[in-house]
Amino acid sequence: MKIHVYGCGDKLASQIEDATRFYLSELIPPHLIDGVKFIKIIVGPRTRISGCVAPIKFGDPTRFRMVLASNYAKKNILLTLAHECVHLKQFFLGELQDLHPPMTPNDKTITKWRYRRHYIKKWKYEDQPWEHEADELEPKLYAKYVRLRG
Repeated sequence: MKIHVYGCGDKLASQIEDATRFYLSELIPPHLIDGVKFIKIIVGPRTRISGCVAPIKFGDPTRFRMVLASNYAKKNILLTLAHECVHLKQFFLGELQDLHPPMTPNDKTITKWRYRRHYIKKWKYEDQPWEHEADELEPKLYAKYVRLRG
């Protein structure tokens, strides 16, 4: 899998790449992980969110673009990275699918989560089931990464 990190210094970029590989190796079975072909990670100024991830091309869950907010401490960036890697795993394994093309108005966005369709407008962010999984796994992945990689 190719990982390109943009928008930060070499030291942080190297750690983000290492952490991404670690998190995904914890989340995706070894016999499937080579199916993730490319991840472009952009570290930039915070807007409304601390991070997001989505397939680069609609309907192709093998190549991803991820954005991480840069105006946080390194620990928070790596925690957000863990959270977004859970979503990447969800997209890659087909657990989470956007059933609408990019730029669809919010009132028409439909997401498929584990074979059930959900209209995003009906859910608060914190109530979305895919966020529950990411929120649960994020601190565990980060703690294991720090324990094993320092």
